[in-house]
Amino acid sequence: IFLPTIYYKSNFNAECFYRILFFILFLLTPYLLYWGVMLQFDRGLFSIFFNPVISYDIGFISLTILLLCYSFYLKGKQSYLYLVTSLLCMFLLILHGTRGAWLGLLFVLGFLVLFYTKTQLKKIILMLGLVVCFIGINMAIPNSPLLKRVENFQSDSLNIRNNNYQHSSGIRLFLWNNSVEMFKTSPFTGIGMYEIEAENCRLYKRGDLPHCFQHMHSIYFHELAANGLIGFIGLLMTFLTALVFFIKHIFAKNLLIQNLAITGTVFVIYYMCSGLTEYYLFFQNTTYVFYWVTASLMSFILINKLMKTK
Repeated sequence: IFLPTIYYKSNFNAECFYRILFFILFLLTPYLLYWGVMLQFDRGLFSIFFNPVISYDIGFISLTILLLCYSFYLKGKQSYLYLVTSLLCMFLLILHGTRGAWLGLLFVLGFLVLFYTKTQLKKIILMLGLVVCFIGINMAIPNSPLLKRVENFQSDSLNIRNNNYQHSSGIRLFLWNNSVEMFKTSPFTGIGMYEIEAENCRLYKRGDLPHCFQHMHSIYFHELAANGLIGFIGLLMTFLTALVFFIKHIFAKNLLIQNLAITGTVFVIYYMCSGLTEYYLFFQNTTYVFYWVTASLMSFILINKLMKTK
């Protein structure tokens, strides 16, 4: 509630926000490269070192999206520096193999192409060129960590057709099906998080699950089971309220406000997509990043509108 006032009184603007973000991602990129090489880009080792790797990847990929979007507002060499840095950092995070963190990226790239092809064609070509190079390199090199995860998904799909659910994708389908059954027992208020954990522990002891999961590997299915329609609607309202605010400002004449609105839109939708297969709300850092960034982008839009009227 007080964030716009704090930013306004302290003269903390979007430019300061993105400079700090660039500094963080600029330092993070060699760090990720170093540990990627040291851990041989092995998904299992990443999961141990960056535990919880799902939260780590979703959180930092969302930050790279912010810087990528802002690069289309900037002019000159700085804009290209921001664009390349954000993509390099994003690529290294993608190599961690968190498939749930990939789901919203196609939408992000498509949204930027839609809005900036006419005005920022060179940057669009550079962005798409780097993406194509990244995919091409991963298809060409042996033991590509990206292709390994794709092959694992194909293997999971084959196992599911053979009624074998003891793998990443199968376990999720099993948990989601159980979520629906739990929802049916208490559709309005849900059965609560503790009951979900208790049920998953019972299934673990019976041998149906490999772990005693504390959540259902999806923010949507989890909310349905834990908090029923009340929680599910509340979750959707959290996303939709922010989306409505940002979409209202996408076609603003002020280019900074427009860019902040586009950034907010893709940021929120990225989190919505990531939540399809992951329950990142279980982790405090990812949740804090979402609400802080969303509130910050809203604050910068409101401050710029206020300054415009003066």
